[in-house]
Amino acid sequence: MAECFNDIEVLWIARFDYKQDWMLSPHIHRDFYQLIYCIDGAATLILDNCSLPIRAPAILFFPPNAKHGFVDVGAGGFKTLDTKFRIHSRKLVRHCTGLPSIMREYPAEFFDRIYDLLEKIRENGNLQEILYEENCRLLLGQILIELIRLGKEKPAEEKPLPNLIPDREVSPITQKILSFVELNYEKRIDAFLLESEMHYSYRYLSRIFFREMNMTPVEFIEAYKVYKAKEMLKNTEMEIKYISELLSYSNVHQFSRSFKKNTGIPPARWRNDAWSDIGKDVVIHSGFENTLLIKKLSGGPGA
Repeated sequence: MAECFNDIEVLWIARFDYKQDWMLSPHIHRDFYQLIYCIDGAATLILDNCSLPIRAPAILFFPPNAKHGFVDVGAGGFKTLDTKFRIHSRKLVRHCTGLPSIMREYPAEFFDRIYDLLEKIRENGNLQEILYEENCRLLLGQILIELIRLGKEKPAEEKPLPNLIPDREVSPITQKILSFVELNYEKRIDAFLLESEMHYSYRYLSRIFFREMNMTPVEFIEAYKVYKAKEMLKNTEMEIKYISELLSYSNVHQFSRSFKKNTGIPPARWRNDAWSDIGKDVVIHSGFENTLLIKKLSGGPGA
């Protein structure tokens, strides 16, 4: 399907945080597709003549001429990452024809992969470095193949596999540590707890783990907690102090030091940077103009 990448035209991408008094007016697109990743919250989807409750995580896929919109945004808001695109390949159009409009009963790892690929498209569109449009087409092609393959299969049992955990094969000991941290990152994990759980000395565990991951288990634990903290900072409005408590830091100052050590900036500044381009149109294809259809229920335009 490599030839399909040349027949995908990525037009636009943006992040939105819908408030409870907002709506997305029902509308159709005549000549392009839209994919909406529901990050957090809930709303009611207007799809053609139906009203359907939607709760994150979910992926919405609208072909041309599909009428869609959002109403009844939940009290906690509704966060999305949207992209619009054209498909010029008949082969790819044919495969996309049978995709469901709503995809939600899938493994966590599937949603993680799609979200990461969409964020890479947004990053490429913001930076606009050499060959960025080609890279965006490649990334969206990967997304469509994922959707097509999984859309034709029965949803599998959930098997979380975040990005920090490598795809390559690792030793059983390293894999056991990775899995333990992934499932217990909200706890306070230290060398003594790892020794108790793995039934090996921390010195031995560290030697094996470092050889394959280029960091010690304790360093990985810290990096993984920061990884999860970034998700919370970016996609929720939780107070930083509460996030630090959820991740079992002794206090918010310890959390801030750990976060800055791993990212180079404090959590509050990182969140401000992550939120700074919410609602910002990232135009990938020169000449494409996006029409803002988000409105307050009072009738005024959404911010």
